[in-house]
Amino acid sequence: MRAIILAGAALHAALGGSPAVAETQSAPPSNPCVAGSGTSCGGSATVVPTAVAKKAGNGAIYSTPAAISITRPSVTDRGVYIAQVGDANRASVSQTAARAEARVEQSGARNVAAVTQRGTAIAYANLLQSGVLNDAAVTQGGSGGGNIARVSQRGTGNVVGATQNAMAGAENGAVLSQIGSSNTMSLAQNGADNQAVLTQDGSGNAMSVSQDGVANRLVWTQQGDHLANLTVAQTGGQAMQITQTR
Repeated sequence: MRAIILAGAALHAALGGSPAVAETQSAPPSNPCVAGSGTSCGGSATVVPTAVAKKAGNGAIYSTPAAISITRPSVTDRGVYIAQVGDANRASVSQTAARAEARVEQSGARNVAAVTQRGTAIAYANLLQSGVLNDAAVTQGGSGGGNIARVSQRGTGNVVGATQNAMAGAENGAVLSQIGSSNTMSLAQNGADNQAVLTQDGSGNAMSVSQDGVANRLVWTQQGDHLANLTVAQTGGQAMQITQTR
């Protein structure tokens, strides 16, 4: 079974393939994640939805959302890097600097990573977890600037949750990825320009998204069996591409 759902002014169905994702490397401040070290840093993600249009019954033409480009911002004020190997580790980061960056890497089982960023400008969080029963949480908000969150999980029974609130008409960007089975992903965005690229590869996964703002763009991709029902809410401008492949 393969289902693709697109939405412009309204939700509708169309045919097409999955989007392409490109990544570049860029090192957070003051950490060993640098080009040539053998560690992939992940600096930006650009998703170009499949160029497909569908004519509705009333003659209107609906197309895929505009290309989503989520890039790593320039952060100079505060940088945190944490790496943990083993089981039952805990990593907690709280930042209030105007321009803050946090990177957390964990490998093992039952690990927890939580990043909270509440400043007056740009916030960037990058979390990477591998193993089973891990939990990642990102909370970003403040009085101005934009929020960028990147979370990658590999394994079984993992959970990721991200909440982004951008004030002063700023944007939110999220790139969330889970590879494995029985994983859960949730995202809530509130801002003027919300962009999200969400990917799950495995069976028994569940995903939910809420976007509230003037311009919302979502690319949702799931591959596997026994996937949960779609849970998507967009308030304001709507544009989405949803792909489920079995």
